[in-house]
Amino acid sequence: GVDMRLADICRTATLSVTTAGNQVVIKTLKGMGSAVESVVKTGNYRGVVGILSGDDTCLVIMETEEQARQFIVDANRLFV
Repeated sequence: GVDMRLADICRTATLSVTTAGNQVVIKTLKGMGSAVESVVKTGNYRGVVGILSGDDTCLVIMETEEQARQFIVDANRLFV
């Protein structure tokens, strides 16, 4: 499961969570993209095809647009 201590850190570091089709873009403070990726990977979200992170961004690719919209709802509870 998700390490709640890491989730708390990510909540502080997350600036925005938005969708673009079946993709979810999570903007973070500088240096926190991989921490958010770690939380997403351990969250067992339905429909995740892949996750890529950079310095200040985490990109989550979902199977469908509907799953991306549901991920936004779930992520907003966890990260924002």
